[in-house]
Amino acid sequence: VAGAAPYWQQDADADAARQEEAQAYADQWGPVASVGLGALGLLLFLGGPLGVYLIWYRYGRDKPMVKVADYLTEPPDPLPPGLAGTLLDDSADMQDIVATIVDLARRRVISITEERTEGFWRSGTDFIYRRELDNVALEPFERKVLDGVMGNKDEVRLSELKDKFYSKIDGIKSQMYKDLIERGYYKQSPDSARTQFGCLGVALVIGSVGIGFVVLMLFGDLTAAAFCPGIGLFITALAMIIAARFMPRKADPGAEAAARWSAFRE
Repeated sequence: VAGAAPYWQQDADADAARQEEAQAYADQWGPVASVGLGALGLLLFLGGPLGVYLIWYRYGRDKPMVKVADYLTEPPDPLPPGLAGTLLDDSADMQDIVATIVDLARRRVISITEERTEGFWRSGTDFIYRRELDNVALEPFERKVLDGVMGNKDEVRLSELKDKFYSKIDGIKSQMYKDLIERGYYKQSPDSARTQFGCLGVALVIGSVGIGFVVLMLFGDLTAAAFCPGIGLFITALAMIIAARFMPRKADPGAEAAARWSAFRE
């Protein structure tokens, strides 16, 4: 029988040839890609957090200290309570600022008077802060706390501070870190160390998404293991973000002082 191939046959044969070629390529290199990308993902999944731990061990861990005592019954040195609290947990918190205010009252720099109001329409408790002694030597951060509470006034109420004092908190915390650095307890602000390492972790999170997308586009047709490197890199980035809070490192005098204050806290 004399016959001619239909017009579409040539294109169909070419498509079939391309599919066979692609299948042969996948059969040949798919297992290699699966092993390689799977191993890379596993390496990042396990080795990334281990690498973060080693970075902390080398650059974030405080100097190991021999236990000073089971407990101390007296403060080990005249470090202000706000700075002692900051030294113990590497963080200037609101409780450290409150401790400073109470300490200023203990030293008679200010007085704190509780005022109770009873009435049919309104009842409650307020506190009145008054300036007392002006000739007491204050640390720079204590001066900032005093100025933040009192301003230019000789008497203020706690109820008047609730919408004002919060704006002073960041400056007070920065000064507390600066005072500890000047005492030789830190070489770098703990807040800066946390921020730098945390930003690095966030950047790596973004990078892991981008890199994972590129690897998936390149090798997704060959193997499902194309997901692995992006996931491993993402886990490493999360480990960096979590480790950021532990990255502040005390100088040796700071580690020694913290050990003594820890015994006093016990």
